[in-house]
Amino acid sequence: MEQIICIVFLISFFIGFSINIIYNNRKEIHTIGKYTSKKLLTDTELKFYTLLKSIANKYNLIIFAQVAVNQIIQPHTRKELYQIGAKSIDFVITDENVNIKFCIELDDYSHKKRSRIKRDNYINQIFKSVNIKLIRIPIDTAFIVERMEKIIKESI
Repeated sequence: MEQIICIVFLISFFIGFSINIIYNNRKEIHTIGKYTSKKLLTDTELKFYTLLKSIANKYNLIIFAQVAVNQIIQPHTRKELYQIGAKSIDFVITDENVNIKFCIELDDYSHKKRSRIKRDNYINQIFKSVNIKLIRIPIDTAFIVERMEKIIKESI
């Protein structure tokens, strides 16, 4: 009787082991990793957005936040597409017909890092090449309402 139990156990083990190998070796077309949702804007960006919105409303402007650069500028080669890849602009300001009037980058402390300076210079060149005004606002002056209103008024 013990032999039968051992044989049944071994057969069950090998069947289970074989199924596990077959299941784990099959090719998946799509695999989903672990993702975590996050806020679209940082607390500082949200505060700035609120200020910006109050001014933009006076001039019938629309604000889009965290827009991918490749949604603003059309790359012509794969290399250009990869270079702008996952880069985004903090705020894109448009008229009511969604024509871009100008863009804003809110420059916090991270923009002082060497790698970030290089990225910022590259983005500046791209925007200049397509004649889209890119305004860089240092975080320490971003919440001066009169200054922001003047910048917006001069940029539309």
